Amino acid sequence: MRWRVSILAVLAAAIQGACAQSPTLDKAAEEAAIREVAEGSLLSAAMAGDLDGVVAAYTEAAVMMPPGAPSERGLDAIRMLWTSFLELPGIEIQRMDEAVIHVSDSGDMAYSLGGYQLGYMDSEGNAQVEQGKHVRVWEKETDGAWRIAVDIWNANP
Repeated sequence: MRWRVSILAVLAAAIQGACAQSPTLDKAAEEAAIREVAEGSLLSAAMAGDLDGVVAAYTEAAVMMPPGAPSERGLDAIRMLWTSFLELPGIEIQRMDEAVIHVSDSGDMAYSLGGYQLGYMDSEGNAQVEQGKHVRVWEKETDGAWRIAVDIWNANP
């Protein structure tokens, strides 16, 4: 009987210790990490025409949902979409931001709402500006990095 009490005491102590050592979710830090990808490395890579840097911001099975076009899935398709976008005449990403970031209580999923502004040349060579909004779904991968799983956007009227 005494050994049962000892085993229970050891198990209780181990469980309590494990619970005390489990990390708490710092949502502000996770939001900052997402913002760094979106407004830092992704934006910098896109502005520099660095396709590898752009694609690195997406999960393997990511889905892009461009306006007026079919959805595309996977890194090869994402690379092709970004390639065609960055080859538009006079394209200039003037702003891309995440206005709202919400991290799930589990800390492995998030969504963001944001906006963008682009400059480009129309078919007649006239400078144009497009403003719009986007929604992104983020996954925290096993390496601890936040990557985009779903990316959808459209221009404001």
